Amino acid sequence: MMIRTLFTRTLLLVTLSVLSTNPASAQLLKSGNSVFNYNYVDALYLDDDDADGLGLRFSADIRDNFALQVGYARISAGRSDADTIAGGVAYHIAAASFLERADWVFDLGFQIIDADGNDDTGLYAGAGIRYAANAALELNGSVNLTTAVDTDLDLNLRALYEVATGFSAMVETYLGDGASLGIGLRFYWR
Repeated sequence: MMIRTLFTRTLLLVTLSVLSTNPASAQLLKSGNSVFNYNYVDALYLDDDDADGLGLRFSADIRDNFALQVGYARISAGRSDADTIAGGVAYHIAAASFLERADWVFDLGFQIIDADGNDDTGLYAGAGIRYAANAALELNGSVNLTTAVDTDLDLNLRALYEVATGFSAMVETYLGDGASLGIGLRFYWR
């Protein structure tokens, strides 16, 4: 509970500083076109401690600086299965301090976890950055809070490398109460 309160207060402070009109926030963010495409589908193999499975994520720009995001994952360990469905909205804005090579991304949504017939619902929130290291390599990271099953705060790190026009190979990890690894492919549409 203490971690959730601290994360909520930190997210509120960052949001308020971004929305204020002082010169420091003007250096942090700027409006303008993103260098990133937020219209994509991810297909992933997931390895979570002693469980593994598959995941599918979908993102679509719905208006300037906003993207709708939906995801599904199924993880199995022996005869135990866990299904996760998540959906929410991401707000993205170009980061002025990175010379049009990065976006700040803030997301908020709802998730349902069904583990062997035991359902739980909760919210998720995250704050992070997408960074174009070069024309083919994207690096990104975020801090995420989830409240389904139990309250967890984790760090997500991801690298994507363009292997063909419209396709990127991807590797990601979540570090928190446990550690998980995802390997997959991202297809950009539009």
